Amino acid sequence: MRTSQLLLNIISNYSSQISSSYNTDHVSFHKRFHQTLKRLDSLDFIYDIIEQNLLDNDFLNYNWTAFDIPFLKIYNDSNIDLKYNLFFPNKFYESNTASYMIHSHTKSVLSSYMFYGPGYHTIHFEKNVIYKTNQYVDLKIKKDFFHSQGNINIVDSFEPHVLFNVSKPTFTIVLWSVSDKSCCNIDDYEYKELLSKNRSFYIDNGKIKSISDSEFVDKLSFKASELINVDYHVQAICYFIQQVGYDDFVFLDSIVNSENLSSVWGKWITRLLNKDLIHYPYFNEELNFFSNQCKLAEIRSLCK
Repeated sequence: MRTSQLLLNIISNYSSQISSSYNTDHVSFHKRFHQTLKRLDSLDFIYDIIEQNLLDNDFLNYNWTAFDIPFLKIYNDSNIDLKYNLFFPNKFYESNTASYMIHSHTKSVLSSYMFYGPGYHTIHFEKNVIYKTNQYVDLKIKKDFFHSQGNINIVDSFEPHVLFNVSKPTFTIVLWSVSDKSCCNIDDYEYKELLSKNRSFYIDNGKIKSISDSEFVDKLSFKASELINVDYHVQAICYFIQQVGYDDFVFLDSIVNSENLSSVWGKWITRLLNKDLIHYPYFNEELNFFSNQCKLAEIRSLCK
């Protein structure tokens, strides 16, 4: 059996532990999975996943938005989701500015394995957010560190956190699972409160303010339509393909000559076939903020 299929079988077996077990402790589940997570950076496995994605019409026709992190799908079922996520510097190489708003993934638990590039700075906050008037809040820093290559970081359910821009291209392997109330060590009232409160935050006039996901999208939808770069995600993925040394040009030729391939994919796969050097695209974090950029020092000052 091919190593990649063996790993996918192992992943499937781990996933079945969630579906067959009531009240799964998702953080413990993630920790058990971490040894397998680190095996998913082998080149043979990555090459198989590249081909798996390029053969998937749903992936090739995915409607990327300006909010999406470029990714390759590894595995997905009703219990877990695994991806390669691709992060790129902004044009000013400012690694002390946030790339996304402070946010939580509500019920989802995330493990992130840094397998390529230097990494990025991140801050986690206490789950107990103090909500004040006019949607302003108090946040308290729980962890403040650099998530570096070779390490795995867990973001728990309902845990606010923020990522900062990378200084060089950085690739992670991420595992998602969705927890339920029984895993959160809280009562029904607290759980309903967590679900009902806004769990995304930004800096407004020197204070931290909360916002709902729907309000955020509504406010920035016009900006998103202006800033969308139709090449960004496909260029990012083809940069990744070239950087990991994938060179099955017979396979790539079959993809580029397949029916109904979009012109964007055709352009970038042709560059791979021609062995043109593909430069990484610059990330534009402007989309994720209403006005001023969010600085590391400012967050530390406001959330002591």
